[in-house]
Amino acid sequence: METYLFLDIITCRIALERPDLPIYTIYESIVTTQENEDYIRRVMEEVLTSFVGIPSTLKIEYWEPDKGEQ
Repeated sequence: METYLFLDIITCRIALERPDLPIYTIYESIVTTQENEDYIRRVMEEVLTSFVGIPSTLKIEYWEPDKGEQ
């Protein structure tokens, strides 16, 4: 069910509402640029709460370059 919600519902809604916004999926995660995180979080919360019936716990992770790379 999570895969369906993320791939078919959440990402399709984002693509329709904001077609220029960069999004990438990794399992049940959505990757985007930092300035879009509030919008993505809001859409995810709305869809997940609508389908599941209770608010979901979402976690934001920030990617940083590997400090060992030069």
